[in-house]
Formats: sequence, structure tokens, C-alpha cells
Amino acid sequence: LIRVGLPTTLVRAAAVCRRWLHHASDRKFLRRFRELHPPRLLGLHVIEQGRFAWPTAECFVPMLPLPPELGAVVRRVSSSLGSYRRDDVRSTRVIGCRNGSLLIQHRMIEGSSRLGVHRLLFPEKGMTFVPARPRPKIHSSVHAYQEEILTKEGEGGLSYLYMLVPYTREREDEVQVYMLKDGVWC
Repeated sequence: LIRVGLPTTLVRAAAVCRRWLHHASDRKFLRRFRELHPPRLLGLHVIEQGRFAWPTAECFVPMLPLPPELGAVVRRVSSSLGSYRRDDVRSTRVIGCRNGSLLIQHRMIEGSSRLGVHRLLFPEKGMTFVPARPRPKIHSSVHAYQEEILTKEGEGGLSYLYMLVPYTREREDEVQVYMLKDGVWC
């Protein structure tokens, strides 16, 4: 069982008999299986940018060679790629990608900004919007700041971290980190 190359094939093999199901359900076995067979990179999301860094075209380029059982997944991802586009948006930027989910930032026409999660394998579920980020605590000495949205994979799925680094004239070091828990930034 440990030599099976893909998780989908492991599930099929585990269905053959109870003994194999028992082995495939063991935590130590699953940990070892993940070490030997890390998740595969299915492909790359390529965005062509035109003038003023606005996206002009995008496509999904699959990694080759691709096992036959992953062909349907790649076709589904390719067909759902542009479904997160909206008419009331000035520009869209892909901030990150993890396990088939895109973290997307929409800059709206009226000037505001929204974050959303688009699941490439389940486009019919629509986009899940992330609550507005907390306002930065800016002191009078702050002349600029850098912000970043990070994703972290945990036991319960994907978590989001918002990191803000203010730059002061006095060069004081400060980092503000917020984590999204139950729909609220803490």
C-alpha cells in the first residue's frame, strides 16, 4: 500500500479488503504515506499583465506528465479559472494559492478593497468573502507601512494571518499580526 502513488489510488486500494482499510486508516501509515508522496503541483496560474499592471489574460498551465486520474481535476480547474471575475471591480489580484483555493483581492470601482476565497475545484459554491482587514494602528511617527495577507494550513483547514509592519522615522521595530478566527480578526 505504501508504494501506491496517489491518494485516490490509496482509497481505491483500501476498499479492496478490511485488512487494507485498517492499514490505510492508521495515522502512522498516513503520515509515512504523505512523507513519501507529498501533494503534487498540478500546474501554474499564469496572469498576463498589460498596461498599468491590469491583467489582460490568464490561463492554467498543467504540469506534465500528468497521471490520468488527475486529468479531470485539471480540466475542472482550467474551466473555473475566470469565474471569480466581477463587473463592479476595477482590478483583481491573486494574493496566494493553497490546495486549490485562490485568495483574491478585488479593488472596487468606488475605491474600497475586498478579499475573497475562490475554490477552483468547487466554483459553483461561489466566492467566500473575508471580513475587512483591521485598520492599522498608525502613530504620528509612521511614514509608511507594508502589509501582507498570509495563509496557513492547519487541522481545521485554511487560516488567514494579516501582518502589518509600520516604518517609523525613529526606525523602531514593530509588527502587528492579526488572525482570522470565526469570521473576526483578532
